[in-house]
Amino acid sequence: MGQPIIEMKQISKCFGEARALDQVDLSLWAGEIHGLVGSNGSGKSTLLNILNGHPVIAETGGFSGEIRVAGQTASPGSIVEAIQQGIGMVHQEFALMPEMSVKDNLRAGYEVSNPLIDRLVGASFSPILEVENRRLASEALASLGIELNMDEKVRNLPVHLKQFVEIGREVGRDGLRLLILDEPTASMSQENAKDMMEALKRLKQKGIVILFVSHRLEEVVSLCDRVTVLRDGRVVSQHLAPELDPEKLALDMIGEGVLKAQHFREENMTETVFLKMKQVASRTESIASAGISLEVNKGEVMGLTGLAGHGFTMPGNFLMGGVPWTGEIELDGQRLSSGSIQEALRQGAFMLPDERKELGLMLHASISENIAFAARHNLKRFISRLWPLPFGLSNQQQADAFALEMIRALGIKCRGPHQHVRELSGGNQQKVCIARAIAMSPKLLFVGEPTRGMDIQSKEMVLKLLIEMNRTIGTTLIIASSELEELIRLCDRIAVFRDGEVVKVFKALEDPKQMIRVMSGERGHRDAH
Repeated sequence: MGQPIIEMKQISKCFGEARALDQVDLSLWAGEIHGLVGSNGSGKSTLLNILNGHPVIAETGGFSGEIRVAGQTASPGSIVEAIQQGIGMVHQEFALMPEMSVKDNLRAGYEVSNPLIDRLVGASFSPILEVENRRLASEALASLGIELNMDEKVRNLPVHLKQFVEIGREVGRDGLRLLILDEPTASMSQENAKDMMEALKRLKQKGIVILFVSHRLEEVVSLCDRVTVLRDGRVVSQHLAPELDPEKLALDMIGEGVLKAQHFREENMTETVFLKMKQVASRTESIASAGISLEVNKGEVMGLTGLAGHGFTMPGNFLMGGVPWTGEIELDGQRLSSGSIQEALRQGAFMLPDERKELGLMLHASISENIAFAARHNLKRFISRLWPLPFGLSNQQQADAFALEMIRALGIKCRGPHQHVRELSGGNQQKVCIARAIAMSPKLLFVGEPTRGMDIQSKEMVLKLLIEMNRTIGTTLIIASSELEELIRLCDRIAVFRDGEVVKVFKALEDPKQMIRVMSGERGHRDAH
């Protein structure tokens, strides 16, 4: 059988006194798609960072154990060293240059220049060979079964095509041995995810090793040749393709069964309309929106869904002033002005965006600061009054106590409330965002993709807390998600979007096949609502 392309032996890593990895062994073979699964905080991100030479590993004392690449001892001390050893990685958050073209993103950092002038004056001063770079960029995407306009700006691409550009950039590098993919389908519809998996099978045929990290266990089972399960920094099991089963993997990941969140429908919903949108469309030409009309009742749990790129997350951006709009929005009987986040906040609305790191988190601040920030600035919570003075001072003790309460309630894996958010795994960062919303005690909460990138246990924990907000303090919930199964379980009604507008509103217990038909645009399924 030969030797593995990548071999990790007895890998251990500590952050302070917290042990993130404990004697992990992992071997990866040529032409293999190897799944890596585990709960949030299980050590997956740390293992990937070690393989990819992420600077946070060296900055925090390095790691112990041995890594061999093609039989040779290796220890990537930087991302550049990892690339030189044939290791490429695509992170869950995009690392693209949105204002640059597809071609320039695919070739950035290793453009082909004139070899003669390279020798004379150096590559830095040599003209780039435009035709050759265009050809190589096209070939990289073609290897994934994708064809794009090389001159299109990346910001104009839908999410799933941006992901293909990310992967194409790694595939286009010479000598790629291992491609690490961290939640590559987390932002995709099921249809787009199938295209992604077909592309990965193409790469497998070329002998490239793919380390596939995902919380979508059905995808892991259908795609991978082998799967390694991490729990609490240790390998707890490894499975070959014939014995793969989503339930078995889930049990290995969490060590116990999961009780799924369930909403008792219409328990808090009234007949009073709390949010009304009438023909709301974007004023920005680059954002497609045909005009959204939607009514949400007070106390309702409303789901919004659709295929990727069809605008089901846009109502939140309109409501909270993120995108200038035309039309009419009324919130709790009050007409809102376009682009005014303060008006929405005063009326009790709050939003958790789907792009957490770009819009939802202060990565270099602590967990406590992130949770308390919005409530402190908008509700004057976590502030001690200095009577009779008209101002107060931040009460860090109160903020820390609340943060500790949220850490326990949400199961945030961390060293404590003062740990920086950038050091947390993606799923635990998401929980910090949820805790920030709970601190606001909003009348209406808009949540974009609340469980994206989370393990099964964390998903249910977050969903239960959202439903608890609705049940105990009457928060009206709007959940925009591509996870239809979750919406059917939790929501009173589900609005299906297509081409930037609501095409039908279903009661959640109606036939999900009908919802899918409306999403996909089958003839005869554009109905009034």
